[in-house]
Amino acid sequence: MIRYKLYQDKRKGSATKDKWYARAVHETMTFDEFITHLATHHCAFSESAIRGVLIETENCLRELLLEGKAVHLDDLGIFRIGLKTTPADSV
Repeated sequence: MIRYKLYQDKRKGSATKDKWYARAVHETMTFDEFITHLATHHCAFSESAIRGVLIETENCLRELLLEGKAVHLDDLGIFRIGLKTTPADSV
């Protein structure tokens, strides 16, 4: 179940003023807490093995993203670099 809160747009001049929308609510889990959680799911691997695999996954993912590749991990998502920019008067 996804936890969420409802918010009403109160911004003056907004095209969606007074409309309602949902925003996901979450709590952050640390890397160590995540590893412990994974290990408790009838996993055949130790916490140190899980930690090693996740650290190598992070390192490889960063390397591939910086090479301009997108990485698709089934059922987890597609990881790719994104940019958000603002207009400039010149290059």
